[in-house]
Amino acid sequence: MKKLMILSMVFCAAGLAGAGYTGSVLFSDSFDRANSTDIDASSAGMGGTLAPMVYVEAFEGSGAATSIQIMNNQLNVAMGVGMSSLFLDYNLIDASILAAGGFSVSMDVTGITTADDTGNRFGGFGVGHTRDEALAARDSFDSAAPFRPNLARANQGIGVSDFYVDLALDQNLRIWSKGALLETINVGSAVGTIRADFYVADFNAGSTVYAEVYFNGIRKSTQSFTWDHTAGNYLGISGRTAAAGVFLDNLSIATLYSEKAGAPVPANGTLGVEPATVVLQWAKGKDAAGNFNAAITRYYLYIAENEPNFVNVAPVTVADSADPVTHDPAAIDAADTDKIFYWRVDESVLINGIPSGPTEPNTIQGFVWKFETIKSVPIIDTQPVNQLVEPGQTAEFSIAVTSISPLTYAWHQSGDNAVDTPADDTLVGQSQVLSIPNAQTANEGYYYCKLVNTGGTVVSNVVTLGVKRVVAHWTMNAADFVGGVYLDSSGEGHHAEPNLLPTAGSFVPGADPAETGDALDTTVVPLSVADSGDWAAAAYTSQITVSAWVKWAGPNGAWQGIVSNRMDPTNGNFYIEIRQDNGNVQIGSPGGTDLIAGNLPVGEWTHVAVTASSGGRIIYFNGTPAITRSPANPITQFAVPMYVGALGRSTAGTLSSPFNGVMDDVRIYNYAKDKFGVADLYYDVTEIPLCLNPGNVGLVFDVAGGGANGDQPDCRVDLMDFAAFAGDWLNCGLYPEADCQ
Repeated sequence: MKKLMILSMVFCAAGLAGAGYTGSVLFSDSFDRANSTDIDASSAGMGGTLAPMVYVEAFEGSGAATSIQIMNNQLNVAMGVGMSSLFLDYNLIDASILAAGGFSVSMDVTGITTADDTGNRFGGFGVGHTRDEALAARDSFDSAAPFRPNLARANQGIGVSDFYVDLALDQNLRIWSKGALLETINVGSAVGTIRADFYVADFNAGSTVYAEVYFNGIRKSTQSFTWDHTAGNYLGISGRTAAAGVFLDNLSIATLYSEKAGAPVPANGTLGVEPATVVLQWAKGKDAAGNFNAAITRYYLYIAENEPNFVNVAPVTVADSADPVTHDPAAIDAADTDKIFYWRVDESVLINGIPSGPTEPNTIQGFVWKFETIKSVPIIDTQPVNQLVEPGQTAEFSIAVTSISPLTYAWHQSGDNAVDTPADDTLVGQSQVLSIPNAQTANEGYYYCKLVNTGGTVVSNVVTLGVKRVVAHWTMNAADFVGGVYLDSSGEGHHAEPNLLPTAGSFVPGADPAETGDALDTTVVPLSVADSGDWAAAAYTSQITVSAWVKWAGPNGAWQGIVSNRMDPTNGNFYIEIRQDNGNVQIGSPGGTDLIAGNLPVGEWTHVAVTASSGGRIIYFNGTPAITRSPANPITQFAVPMYVGALGRSTAGTLSSPFNGVMDDVRIYNYAKDKFGVADLYYDVTEIPLCLNPGNVGLVFDVAGGGANGDQPDCRVDLMDFAAFAGDWLNCGLYPEADCQ
């Protein structure tokens, strides 16, 4: 992008021709209609083939309907403190735009209320939004999704506009893409017409779009950007000032015919081009009627390796021919692998029967295109992905590769997340697919593939294999407190050592003694909570399920730990705790709290389960979700202390923030169970079924059969529900009542 910005200055300095021609007007709005806070209540002032259109007022920063309004035959936005964002409720991906090769947007900024912070008082428009993005646009100061961010947040990637241009009160024209500030241009005025011409070949995600930006009809910049989404091109408008508004007028959207050469082959940005097969191709620029420009009679082709500005590059003259024009460049041969080529086609125009020369002002200078030739080293087309399997299942890692010479594969299992520490790496496969039958715990770890051909070596991403299982299970039975530790019955060896030994009175009947045996009452010896050593519950999986039966004794003015895998709140993997201020259960991660549920009942056995993965986080009480967040950050995998019934350890070695109550049957799994898996944990102890509707059957008529009086839903439709309906049979509530006869 920086190189293209340099090139745009070359364009301006050279002064060569190349502006587009406006085709048909798709939509225009002079805003010449009655004053109203409903800005499209009337279609007066609207024109074009797509008129009338509807505006969606996405954000009114002042909180008042007057923030966006028609006043004095203008569109007034940011009327009051804050910002306003609105958009046209139409996706600008029309076939007429593609047929013309582009579209143009212009708008007048007729005034910005005087204020301080002049660089952040502005009016402008942006393109390339999906409708959801346009709806989400908020203030550029306090939202993660503004059309245009403020200057302090520039280049943070927080904007939703693929391309945005505005005029600010400090008399600067600013150009943005996806939150990044591309260019600031002083234009000497805070009022005037801003226009952007967009040259498009398609509306596919990743496709390059060229944009020329004008102020009061004078071209100020040429930029390029890519579409973020396929077929997402809603037009957004926003303004920001301190009090009395930004005043906009004369919005226009039109198709655009390009004078410049277009439709390049190879397409701009193409990767993996075979150098021996390169034949350049382009379409002739158009005239004001949308036809190929008959005044163009020859072309000046610039092509260079790694030089987008073509410094000291002499053009090759190419004769005009039937469209499209083709040329086999002598500058590229079969040995030119691993290279980036830039090329540009300038169009010579007949002036009094004489073709304009390469540097003459009437020559139409084209856009800079580029392509990359195929790499001599292997090219990874599809990377391997993480695997999480049940014990005994077959795990498979695969990779898709393009290579111009014979290729070898070398899969390695690694003890760390690195490809440059061979001492702990083991060769485990030498084919495109690595298959691991009967996967067991010993197979867990990091994997990568080393690819070698005659051009060199490439290494894949490092991926993980995790095997689903319970990785810790503390029964809290008296019989399982042996040798001063709570035994881990999972077989993983994560025995937990308390600060102080529990006494005989610490072990009490569990949630269901017949199923779970004893439980640990931490109110007897609070420091009987424990530390199971340094390890990561989410190793190789980035997800967890924590399950515990608890009988809470209530708040005690302090934080209370249930299970924690951390050094401290900012260093670790996760922590499940009860807050000291309101008694709510929450799961947190380094950097802040992720999810907060309500209070536990006091003095009652409650099954608490927490699942966490990149797909989301859920806190369950008694098998039912209490709160959900999706998506969420994956659980990190640091080897840090795992505390049972505590949150940490003081510098003196004392376990901190012990749970206040009774704990039973504490388990940790290295994967996020689904709702049925959590329900199984609850049902195995209580034998109480839950209404999870696994078959997704219709339960709309389930109105009776449950509850103490049988008048609540019971998750089945039967004669009890029929009886409830029959009790109201032939009731009629029509008015007049005579119509019930």
